[in-house]
Amino acid sequence: MFIQLVHLAAVCRSASAHTVARLVHHRRKGNTDVFGLRRGQLDPRKLAVFLACAAQFLSALNMGIGPLMIPRLSADLGFGQVEQAWVVSGYALAFAGFVLLGGRLADVFGGARIVTLGFYVATLSAAVAACSPTTTVLIGARIGQGLGAALTVPAALAIIATTHQELSGRSRALATFAASGAVGFGLGLACGGLAADTIGWRWLFVALGLVSAVLAVSTTVAVRRTQRKALPVSLWSSVSSAAGLMLVAYAVTVGSSGQGAHLSTVIAGGTGLCFLGLFLWSQGRSQSPIMPLELWTRPGFALNIVSTALIYGAWVSAYYFAALLLQDVLGLSGTAAALFMAPLALGATAGSRIAGVLLPRVARPARLILSGSFVCAVATGLLALPSLCHPWLIVILLSVVVAGQSTAFVALNVEVLAGASVDEVGLIGSVFNAGCQVGGGMAVGTLAALSQAVGGAEIVIGCRVAFLCAAALALLAGIAAFIARTPANRPASRPASVPSEMVTGPHPL
Repeated sequence: MFIQLVHLAAVCRSASAHTVARLVHHRRKGNTDVFGLRRGQLDPRKLAVFLACAAQFLSALNMGIGPLMIPRLSADLGFGQVEQAWVVSGYALAFAGFVLLGGRLADVFGGARIVTLGFYVATLSAAVAACSPTTTVLIGARIGQGLGAALTVPAALAIIATTHQELSGRSRALATFAASGAVGFGLGLACGGLAADTIGWRWLFVALGLVSAVLAVSTTVAVRRTQRKALPVSLWSSVSSAAGLMLVAYAVTVGSSGQGAHLSTVIAGGTGLCFLGLFLWSQGRSQSPIMPLELWTRPGFALNIVSTALIYGAWVSAYYFAALLLQDVLGLSGTAAALFMAPLALGATAGSRIAGVLLPRVARPARLILSGSFVCAVATGLLALPSLCHPWLIVILLSVVVAGQSTAFVALNVEVLAGASVDEVGLIGSVFNAGCQVGGGMAVGTLAALSQAVGGAEIVIGCRVAFLCAAALALLAGIAAFIARTPANRPASRPASVPSEMVTGPHPL
């Protein structure tokens, strides 16, 4: 096995070196056809979608590797149930806390520089995770991976929104964007399960570090940099929001698990609330805030972000507890669970396609959000049935959960970005992503603690309670979006220019 791993690493390094050398060669020759395509055959808008989806895919992949690796991590590092949840929620909450900073840094320094920085942070964090000797170090490395994702993803929605102004084109692009995230999360689950039983979780983090490094170097070589803009960065605001979210999440998860009715938990929760209060106070006083409070007074915006957090939390929780059910209750190995869950990507693709086709045809996207959320809620609730004891039944229901969530998620993307100006799409995209990660991180952490408190040693009872709670979250998401009063205006149908970060040399790719 060791010889095979060495050979695999050598092949990866060889392929990476070949790719980078090819990019350097084309750049030195002044050839804008970096990817080996004739200029007449390459649509810059399609390339924009590809770049955005690549960032989203890698982010979701890093988040998805956690659930099926947890039994192996518990055996190697001695994780408790609450610590297990933080392998997922630590990543998500760091993403949520720093995503606004990522959007502002992209505005100030240019998307290319910040995407490259994010890939390097992800590379370093993966290396630390691969060498983690303790639970604390691994969770810290996962928080670092979340920070890397927060730097790379915010520009993705902005790229799509600025290159696809018309509703039909934007709907199709956002459907592809959402599908790349869902597929990345599903593939992450599969990779986590397979690695747990074969090469080991440490080597999986090594592989993720190599992928991030290749993307970082490739972006450095292939994408032209832009000049810095005269905007404040507001680093303190981002740090205070991230610290506040993680401290509150820690207090909620540890406190509800029955382990944390202690003074330290109360202090952590109070400190977290203070940090969040300072963040809001600073945003209200700042002349150039990273999250203008005025956004939340717009018709329907707050409810749509709440809906996003709820549906995302329901989806990630369904994935997380289904993985536990397959392994800890039904006794599947990590490899077997990964193979069973591999078809879930089909549900994500189907839901995204359905949304892309129906959105231009419905009068209100909120109806599609409600329908998708209802399907997600019903399927998640059925996962709690006591008679559900066959892996294929679990996977079929989970595929329906994913399809419903993907449909609602794409429609929420369109609804949140509706009426936004070109200058606002990066900011609104960052808030949207923050809502997703807050919902995912808080839901998984809280439901994991609740399932432990209710079920105790009976894991199956705790999982059923968690599924019912996740179903309620999905149903509330649909109701929140449906009652939101979003303006009827839609993006203009004029063609958009290609962002300067996508330009290599004097001509667009």
